[in-house]
Order: sequence, then C-alpha cells, then structure tokens
Amino acid sequence: MSSRAEYHRKWREENPEKKSLANRKWRENNSDKKHEYDKLYSETHKSQDRERAKKYYQEHKEAISERRKLHKQVHPEKKEKEKNYTYNYRTDKRKRLIEIMGGKCVICGFNDWRALQIDHINSGGAKERNEVRSVTRRYKIIENSINKNENKYQLLCANCNQIKTYINNEHT
Repeated sequence: MSSRAEYHRKWREENPEKKSLANRKWRENNSDKKHEYDKLYSETHKSQDRERAKKYYQEHKEAISERRKLHKQVHPEKKEKEKNYTYNYRTDKRKRLIEIMGGKCVICGFNDWRALQIDHINSGGAKERNEVRSVTRRYKIIENSINKNENKYQLLCANCNQIKTYINNEHT
C-alpha cells in the first residue's frame, strides 16, 4: 500500500485544476500569511534570485535586446511617455537634493537650481560617473551619503565648480 504523501502527490498530478483552485482560495483566505511567507523567502533568497536573473540575462541577452527593439517599434508613443516620466522624475529628484543641500552655492550664494551642481568635495566625480552609469542611482547614492552626514558632496554653481576644477587640476 502506498503512503499518504504518495497518494497526495498522485492526486495533485491528476487534478491540477482542483489544486490550482485550492491554492487560490488559500491565498485569498490567508493573505497575511502569504505576505509573510513571500517576505521571508525574498529575504533568504535575495542573492540567489539576483544571480539567477544575471545568468538568465547573460544567456538571453540578444533575444531580450530584440524584444525591446520590437516593442519600441510597435509602441512609439510609450517611448515618448517614458522619456517624459524619466525626465520629470530626475528633475524632481535633483531639485529635492539641491533643497536638502541648502539650495545655494556654498562659495558665492547663487541659488538658481538650473545652474547648481553637486560637487565631490575631494574630487572623484569622474570615477563615480564611470562606476555608476545611472543618474538616478547616483542621486540615491548622494542622498544616502547626505543622510549619513558623510560630507562628501557640496553644492556649487557652475562657475564656482569650474573654477575649483581648474585650480585643483581635477580635469585630468
């Protein structure tokens, strides 16, 4: 005679629709438990999931690139919408950072956000730009640094930043 576990495994194989319905009902009735299970799983498997995603991308890089190109051709209106969203998001994020940093040049007091620049106090901006290509990610790094009071960044107007770069020979 077969064991109880074998009976249940066989039943699940023979009745996938019933099992799916039972699972759906359980998730509806136990949404809090499901949320906790999912949270615990993601915390314990975060690095594995990240590695799996990287591996998948490397194996399917060309196909993913082709799908993206095709999607852009089929939906040109989404490209413009996404471009506007990204521009507005970055602009708002930049304005918030400038506001957090005092809203004016630390040398001359100039306060028009369009000409203010976030400067690395001890240089290293070019290195950071090469390491972190995403502008949005760089803004997050800067914001985290400011929140930790690391004093790595300062706000300079374009003129003062250019003069500082020239005087300190930071352009090479």
